[in-house]
Amino acid sequence: MSIPDYQSLMRPLLAFASDGSEKNINDAIKHIADQLNLTDDERHQLLPSGKQAIFANRVHWARTYLDKAGAIKRTRRSHFQITERGKQLLAENPTRIDVPVLKKFPEFIAFQTPKAIDDAGNNVAPLPAATEIPESAVTPEEAVQQAESQIFENLKGQLLIRIFESSPSFFEGLSGHIDAAIFGDQLFADIGPARLVRHVLLESGERLFAQGNTVHQE
Repeated sequence: MSIPDYQSLMRPLLAFASDGSEKNINDAIKHIADQLNLTDDERHQLLPSGKQAIFANRVHWARTYLDKAGAIKRTRRSHFQITERGKQLLAENPTRIDVPVLKKFPEFIAFQTPKAIDDAGNNVAPLPAATEIPESAVTPEEAVQQAESQIFENLKGQLLIRIFESSPSFFEGLSGHIDAAIFGDQLFADIGPARLVRHVLLESGERLFAQGNTVHQE
């Protein structure tokens, strides 16, 4: 089976805590993975960042959402406990608990509603309802990483076009000075210019080599 999305993990996580005792999140991750018969590959498949397993990350996000809805409470680091509201949710929702279910609680609505921020960085007022965060199968962290990957690919394509439209001397200068500033775009600096340009240089170098071989054969 594929790795369940974080909303599908909300009820299993709450059920794991249903006896009312304090639970460890790492024990919950293992228990739910066993319950779902996940393979080793599914348990250890990493996020694009390479820093955390996708499954563990989604269980953590399920815990965050349940906490914001008042269904569980954090007792200490890496530990949590079900609340009376959580027990009621289990009783009322025997098959699935997800974002639409949690939206009946004002605390959760407040958590999901973006806030306007003043110059001092303080939340001052909710933004208009039209800006409410849409429901998604991916976690906010996964959405950000997917967006970063898309930006990287778009910028890589733009760089390749610019390199192949430039003179050989430009290419030589680019090889010796991996510096995002020469492209006049702050975005390159924001996503790691050295990594981006190095990747593009390798790809463009391979294309130039292939073109050179084609010309030589002709």
